[in-house]
Amino acid sequence: MTWGDAAATERVVATLPAGSRAQARELSELSNRYAEEGRWQEGLAAAERAEIILRGLPALCREHREDLAALLINLSNRLGDLARPVDALGPAREAVLIFRKLADGEPTPDVALSLNNLSIWLSEAGRRAEALIAAHEATEIYRFCVTQHRRYRPQLAAALNNLSNRLAESALPVRAEQVIAEAVGVRRDLVRMSPRQHAADLASSLNNWAYRLVGLGHGTQALPVVDEAVRLYRKLAKTQPSPYRGDLAIALDTAASCFSLVARHDEAAAVSAESVAIYRSLATAFPGVYDTRLALALLTRGRLRMAAGDYIEALVAFRAAGEVVTGDPMVKVEVTRGVGAAQYGLGRFADALTAYRLAVTMLPATAARSRLRRDRELGLGELKDLATDATAAAIRQGELSQAVEFLEQARGVLEASQLNLQGSLARLRAAHPTAAAALDELLRRTDLLDRAALQAPGR
Repeated sequence: MTWGDAAATERVVATLPAGSRAQARELSELSNRYAEEGRWQEGLAAAERAEIILRGLPALCREHREDLAALLINLSNRLGDLARPVDALGPAREAVLIFRKLADGEPTPDVALSLNNLSIWLSEAGRRAEALIAAHEATEIYRFCVTQHRRYRPQLAAALNNLSNRLAESALPVRAEQVIAEAVGVRRDLVRMSPRQHAADLASSLNNWAYRLVGLGHGTQALPVVDEAVRLYRKLAKTQPSPYRGDLAIALDTAASCFSLVARHDEAAAVSAESVAIYRSLATAFPGVYDTRLALALLTRGRLRMAAGDYIEALVAFRAAGEVVTGDPMVKVEVTRGVGAAQYGLGRFADALTAYRLAVTMLPATAARSRLRRDRELGLGELKDLATDATAAAIRQGELSQAVEFLEQARGVLEASQLNLQGSLARLRAAHPTAAAALDELLRRTDLLDRAALQAPGR
């Protein structure tokens, strides 16, 4: 069976007894096949049909429970495909609970798989501390599994990739770069043995590694890494466009950031334009699914043109991002802030002030517990920078009282966000002291590693 061959799986499903365990398992497989073809709504429907069958079986023996837990992971992924991460948390958590009970305290690959999956949707839902804990536990379990058998190295690499993302979200960039570099090493070894099977995974880790290097300001080191990722994705997208065009666009965005960091602005503009074109095509083909990614790609393009001093093209990009419908309040703030920055660069201070006023009024929507001040994974700026920019525009317009008001508003939002975070951590310690202690220890250890790496020679 080929990648994304849903039609063949549909035929198999039709031949199986209705409501049987075999049919449920094949429906779960069909869900994956639909997802590979970008047919996410159908993928969700297939997973939901399988869930109804499995829950309706007269006796949930061990095999049935294993099937149900695996299906719940698929179900969470299908919900995530449709940009419903909060809805994905329920099935993801239940899968962890089932596999833990079946494992009876043992560190099994199934437990690690379910934890890794849960950490992704916790992160997407904005619950970053819990996501880091789950990702760390999944990685440690897979390390143990590899000591028992080397066949678990692909799973370890995936867990390392995920852990790097979660560390970056937790403002531990050096440790995140070290972890993703380890994942690349594991996946290079796997590609040597089976290029076709592991090429896409290597491309993913290479892109993440380049992104981490960019975040640390290591543009020269990042360029050959992201170039390899783009070349791999181009080759994959040429033969299998449905699953890999979006991945290619992500790698092109990373490449644009790399080129900009080393002041190769024309090359940055070219790859950024290609990324935007891919996302426009995907957003048209799959309404609502790629809107945020398209908006972010346009934001990246706008910022790159700003860095090159091309404020007119930057304004065009920011305005285009604003025309994309997205429910993410931080994206809306950044789009409006970008418009203000471009107008300021063009010397249109009144227009810049108007845009900054609007951005500042949007700030309270971003201060929810589910948001971080710095979202490194999406490349969004710090809220305090918005206050600085808005204040500068107000001063240029001679509106000094407005400048003071901007600073006070931004400070209030950030202080409220910090208080909400501290309150959440306090509630976590009261309700789940063991989990809280694990989080405190994990953050302590990773912080020490981060500090040591920053002090190491050559960094």
